[in-house]
Amino acid sequence: KLAPQLDRLKRLVFAEKFEVRLVAVRALGRSGDYDCVPALIYALTDPDVRVVRAANDGLRFICRKIEGYSLPDRFTETDRQGLIKRWKDWYKSINPAAVFLD
Repeated sequence: KLAPQLDRLKRLVFAEKFEVRLVAVRALGRSGDYDCVPALIYALTDPDVRVVRAANDGLRFICRKIEGYSLPDRFTETDRQGLIKRWKDWYKSINPAAVFLD
C-alpha cells in the first residue's frame, strides 16, 4: 500500500516539524523496502531522539536484525556516528553502489 507514497515519505524525512519526520520515518521503516535505507540512515542524524530511534528500529526491521545495532538510552554523538557507520557499512555490503543522503 505504501509503494506509491515512498518517494513522498522520503522527502518528508527533511520536513521542518519533527512530528512529520517521525511519521515518515515510521512508515518508511515499516515498508520493508531496501530503497528506503538511505533515507532512514539520514534520519539517524535527526536532532529529535524519537526520530533517531524510529529510524534505527525501521532499519532493524528492514534488515531483519531485530537484536542488532542498538543505541544506549542516553547516547552520545560518538554512539550515533558509530551506529551510522555500521548501517552504511551493512548497506554497502548488499548494495555497493549505494548513495547516501547528506
